[in-house]
Amino acid sequence: MNGYSADLAQVCGCKWAATGSSADEVVSKTKVHAKQTHQMNEVPAEIAQKLQAAIRPAM
Repeated sequence: MNGYSADLAQVCGCKWAATGSSADEVVSKTKVHAKQTHQMNEVPAEIAQKLQAAIRPAM
């Protein structure tokens, strides 16, 4: 599989992972998840930085 993934357990303790064809898609999906599941209208800067660091090429 080509693309990127991020395990949010490493980012904020959430047991959810995002995959996408680009790092931007992973971030976008994570923002949607944060809003729908955790009622977060905005992802805090600290979490966004951790998310960027957690994004890896998918195997």
